[in-house]
Amino acid sequence: MYLSDVVRLPPVPKTKLMATSSGSYWLGEGRYTVKWLLFDNGGRVCRKEWQVEAQLSSAELAAV
Repeated sequence: MYLSDVVRLPPVPKTKLMATSSGSYWLGEGRYTVKWLLFDNGGRVCRKEWQVEAQLSSAELAAV
């Protein structure tokens, strides 16, 4: 599954400040590998990869 988004920002001057962005998505139970990629019009790239395990809590299991 591929998810994508475009965020248009105004021109950003050179700085040492950091910015954050967030989002969310729904997952079914299971193990997932997330491969994240961010790039800009200036050719800069940031990559990150991590594992996610989604499972029901004990309260959710008891309700099923």
